[in-house]
Amino acid sequence: MKNAKPYIIGISIIIGSLIISFTISKSTIFNKKYSAKEHCYKKNYTYELQKNKDINKLLNDDAKHSIEYMEADAAETAIYTCKLQR
Repeated sequence: MKNAKPYIIGISIIIGSLIISFTISKSTIFNKKYSAKEHCYKKNYTYELQKNKDINKLLNDDAKHSIEYMEADAAETAIYTCKLQR
């Protein structure tokens, strides 16, 4: 048993470090941190798309826009508002 004690301690340290590293990597995967520009874009895109949908409900059938047009317009406005550049 004396000879096996260092191996048991070493294996427990390795297993413990694997558990800790897995926990840290898992938490960083699910807790995504956004930059200020990404947050600005997401907020403005959602707002503009909802505004476009609300306006679209008020329009006549012949003047209504497609969902693709509304999404593109919302993305363009959000990019302009947040001053994002490629």
